[in-house]
Amino acid sequence: MSATPVGIVRDFRLDDWLVRPAQCRLSKDGRTRQVRPKVMDLLTYLAANRGEVVSKDQLINDVWGVEAVSESALTRTVTELRQALGDEADAPRLLETIPKRGYRLFGSVSVLSSEIAVSAPRPWKRPDAKSWLVLGGVALAFIGLWIAPRFRSAPDLREIPRRRA
Repeated sequence: MSATPVGIVRDFRLDDWLVRPAQCRLSKDGRTRQVRPKVMDLLTYLAANRGEVVSKDQLINDVWGVEAVSESALTRTVTELRQALGDEADAPRLLETIPKRGYRLFGSVSVLSSEIAVSAPRPWKRPDAKSWLVLGGVALAFIGLWIAPRFRSAPDLREIPRRRA
């Protein structure tokens, strides 16, 4: 079973922001903003991968895991994160959208503890299109194997004598 980094677990600084993952809080200039846990999960994941372009599929798989979510859920969560940080998609200072690729956190990150990331076992990974095709092929093969014997045992209608009127 492989392990995947799930994000920074200790308090850290993102530029001028103090990020407290355990409390789902962001603080700057005496103001504190509470965010949803999924918004914080996204932020800590991007912070652990700071400077790298992280694809949308990778974010959905690693941040949401077994939950069935659409790309629009990711987009809404990114929008909430930007609003909480006072960042704008048109003129990003912390979080950049890379068209057709994903997202990149480029603000400076400094961890307030020595432990940066943890590893968590991935019990299940969202199947991709190829996996669905293979699964569909296997299902069709089983259905075919189940139906085929029934056709062989059906009576041959040509051999049934016809009644004459």
